[in-house]
Amino acid sequence: MASFRTERLALAFLAAASPALLAASLLSGPIAAWAFALLGAAFPVALMALGAFRPGPGPGRRPSRWGATGWLLFALLLILEGAAVGILVLAGIPAGASGATAAPGAGGLPLATVIQVVGLWLLPLPLAALGYALIFDRSGVSEADLARLRARAAGATAEGGTEGG
Repeated sequence: MASFRTERLALAFLAAASPALLAASLLSGPIAAWAFALLGAAFPVALMALGAFRPGPGPGRRPSRWGATGWLLFALLLILEGAAVGILVLAGIPAGASGATAAPGAGGLPLATVIQVVGLWLLPLPLAALGYALIFDRSGVSEADLARLRARAAGATAEGGTEGG
C-alpha cells in the first residue's frame, strides 16, 4: 500500500505544482519567487518518486518498500530545498532588499553561486545516481522474466509460429 500512497501523493503534488509553477514564473515579487524556488526544487524529486516506487511482481502485486531509496530521495529533497532557500535568502528576497549575493564564497565565487553549484548539482547528482542504482535490479528484467519469455517463445514456435517474426 506504500507504493500506491507514494504514487498518489507524487501525482497530486505534480498536478498542483505544475500550474502553480507556471503562475509563479509569470508573476513577480517575493511570494512568486519563493513559490517558484520551493516548488521547482521539489518537482524533480516527485518525478523520481513516481518512477521509483512501483508495485512488485507477482499475483498479489505487493507494494515496494521505501527502504534506502526513500531516504535518499528525502535527503535529495532537503538538499535541493536548502539550496533554494539559501540562494533566496542571500538574494534578499524575504525582505525585498538587495541581498548579499556578492558575499565571499569559495574559489573567488560569490556565496550564492557556490550554494547553487554545490546544492543544485554536485550533491544531488551522486544522490540521484545512488538512488537509481539501488532500485535498478528490482525494476529491471530478472532471470525469471527471461525464463518465462523463453518458454512463451518456445511454445509459440512449437505451435507453428515463426521465431523472430
